Amino acid sequence: MKNHSTNIFYSYAIALIPMIISTHTAFAKEEKKLNVCTITINSDNEREVFKKHLNPKYYNHIELTDFATETEKTTKQEDKSKWFMRACESGIQCDELLISGHFSNGFFNSDVKAKLALPMDAITKYSCNRTCDGILKKPLETFLSGCNTLAVKGEDFRSPEELFNQLITEDNYSTEEASAAVSVLFSEFGEDSRTKFQKIFSNTHRIYGFSNRSPSGPHLESRLEAYLSSANKSGYFTPAKLTHLDNKLNSLFLNAMQGTAFIQLPGKKEELALCLLTDSKTSIQNRLLWIEKNLKSETPLSSVNEILDFFKHQIPDQKSLTANELEILNRIRLQKTAEAKFREFINNDIDDILINDSVQILNLKAQLRVSELMLKLNWMSSNEYHQFLTDRLLGKLETPITERQHDQVCTMNVQLDVDPQSIPNARWYEDKFYLMLGCLNPQNLEMQMTLANLMTKVPRRLSFAVGWSIGSLENKLPELMATLAKNLSNPNPLIRISAAVALRSTKNIPNQVINDLITIAEDNKNIIHLRLAALDTLATLKINNKQIFKRLSKLIESNQPAEVRYSAIQALGNFENLDLESIIGLVYQLEDSDAQIRLLSLRAFEKLLPDDTFAKKRIASCIEDTDQSVARTAKDVINALSKKYKKQ
Repeated sequence: MKNHSTNIFYSYAIALIPMIISTHTAFAKEEKKLNVCTITINSDNEREVFKKHLNPKYYNHIELTDFATETEKTTKQEDKSKWFMRACESGIQCDELLISGHFSNGFFNSDVKAKLALPMDAITKYSCNRTCDGILKKPLETFLSGCNTLAVKGEDFRSPEELFNQLITEDNYSTEEASAAVSVLFSEFGEDSRTKFQKIFSNTHRIYGFSNRSPSGPHLESRLEAYLSSANKSGYFTPAKLTHLDNKLNSLFLNAMQGTAFIQLPGKKEELALCLLTDSKTSIQNRLLWIEKNLKSETPLSSVNEILDFFKHQIPDQKSLTANELEILNRIRLQKTAEAKFREFINNDIDDILINDSVQILNLKAQLRVSELMLKLNWMSSNEYHQFLTDRLLGKLETPITERQHDQVCTMNVQLDVDPQSIPNARWYEDKFYLMLGCLNPQNLEMQMTLANLMTKVPRRLSFAVGWSIGSLENKLPELMATLAKNLSNPNPLIRISAAVALRSTKNIPNQVINDLITIAEDNKNIIHLRLAALDTLATLKINNKQIFKRLSKLIESNQPAEVRYSAIQALGNFENLDLESIIGLVYQLEDSDAQIRLLSLRAFEKLLPDDTFAKKRIASCIEDTDQSVARTAKDVINALSKKYKKQ
């Protein structure tokens, strides 16, 4: 009996073997789909060709710019990379990556109405962030579709002037974008895009791009059609083959791109300077050793920005360095070859660069960064550095301030104390001079008090310019603050406006001054420009006072002039700790008949992101608003609220 049972068991087992093998084979054939990620900043020609040819049986197509809000796509943003951060945080894992757009120190769109962009600084920054590995470290292949994406310094066959003019006239670059491209390719300062991309995509076997001009969208499309058709016939894009890629040249792609500046490169297992110098897990000693090696290289100017930021933010106090670290630092300071190259670079006359003002500004920025690092390395004394800044930024000031000079100074983001005695008398009668002076952020008492005293003495046409200049100062000295507080009660309304404007962004502002500003805003006997100046300044201050919030909330009510309501709403939206009563007051503005009131209230909520059920319901109802801007903004606010409170 036992033998009979055993025989039956084996009979069933033998019969099941083919079924087991068949089932296993079926599961083996169900391969996991690969993700084709696209970042479409300009034309979608490239994306659509890849979609057409890559079998949906094997591939998911994911457009990463879908993480951008409507506001980010249509409105100029101070931070252009927030959408990319959200894409990184989503955890998407890309097997193929295609980035398409015009390229000049980042990807952008030639259409001035399109605001979406992906700056090189953002790609570099997120390359150091492990949350972005799925997009930047996982791809097997990366195609960087744009002019000069894999260009190197000094190899362009065109002159700087020819390149600039071609980018403007033939490729629809703006002056600013064309200037950035010229500066990157023809200056020793900074690292070229080829080296950066090879380090960013360090694990990628095959990086494709252009060392010079790329074909336009339609011309590139036909070449991609030819490549993808032949690649599909050869089985190149089957997951089994693609997941076993190596660094060998892709002859199919190269043949399809013959006659263009198309090239293929592998990723480099090297860290970006930014990643290494900001990595707290790497010792200060090892980071100093890296700097020593970098400055001894043939390209000591390639990582000036990163090295300067390391000294400013990682070791601001060099007294804390150990004996070994100080020894390395002293060796760095003795590098005469690097010092000579730095000095040669800063002594180049930027007026010899005859392309345009934007290129000159970029080169001046580079010179100022190099000079600041020279100061940190004792290659330049404090007096020499101050004189260098004065000469480069102000010159002799013997002639009226030009638009170019103003733009140069105000894009530099440097602090410079200026001696009032060195300013020719005629300059005190020019509004451009005051605006430029504010950009220099002078912290010396003599200059601050000179400006304060001029507030009541200059002609009426200069009153606002003086106030704006003072308002741009990062730290206002006590003596200056006392004068501004006094001028808030001056009988001349223009001086009061100037004083209100001058108090913008003041740190640790006295409560009495805040009270004076809100009182000015409340008084409907004051001229409207004075009330608005007070409200605009309040919006720039750090305030955490329920009484002030309550008084501001009264100014958003319908009995106030529209301009006052607009400014008061914007002010409330800037206060991080706004109380619930004030938030509810803003909620009721969502029902106002004025679309601008509804829109500004939603933009306030976009900053505040209140965790209140009543507020969320009212915001959601605005998605159906008849005004498209209001509806789009409401949708963005709801998405932001959902994301914030989902995390918590």
